[in-house]
Amino acid sequence: MYKLYYYPGNANLAAHICLAAIGDPYELKYLDRDNGAHKSPEYLKINPTGRIPALVDGDAPIFESVACVQYLAAKHPDASLAPVPTDAAFPRYLSWLSFLNNTMQPTVLMFYYADRYAETESGSQEVKRKADLALRDQWDLVEAALDETPYFLGNEPTALDYFLFMIARFSRRISYKPGALPKTGALLRRLDEHPIVVKACEAEGLERPYFDMPDVAA
Repeated sequence: MYKLYYYPGNANLAAHICLAAIGDPYELKYLDRDNGAHKSPEYLKINPTGRIPALVDGDAPIFESVACVQYLAAKHPDASLAPVPTDAAFPRYLSWLSFLNNTMQPTVLMFYYADRYAETESGSQEVKRKADLALRDQWDLVEAALDETPYFLGNEPTALDYFLFMIARFSRRISYKPGALPKTGALLRRLDEHPIVVKACEAEGLERPYFDMPDVAA
């Protein structure tokens, strides 16, 4: 049985939705991040980076959110979490999943943890402002990439959509509202109502709105 080490609403959310989509039993292992459980010696044996999430399959630990998602997609091809490498959609899937993980997620971290990137309060505020502006541009790129299909790659959601939903949740406090974009907003609203997504969010105790919090300044 899979074990997913998580903290509500952290980078574990995409992998959690993937597990819900697979449908096999899995175990959620809560990490009390506020009291440093993710830095404990026991957890560091599983994930030496001390970050969340970690996914354990038998004796094999997988860490980094995108690695967890890719592992689940590869292990469960029948769940259609990702196109197979010979599929024409695979390059698009891999490119945009990497963009979400490698470009957007670090920008989100700069927005929320601006003090890590500056030595003064004014510097932190400037980092946060720049991250907010960068996320606007990045969401515009996502909007331009979407087709007129219900989900990113077609008629059914994949791990790419679930990862996108997680990044949208991370972006809910930025000044720009991805849900207001025509195609992105429509996709996010479909996911917001999708029973698999709702199941994972409710299991983590997340409250709505899952994205686009109103009237929150950057």
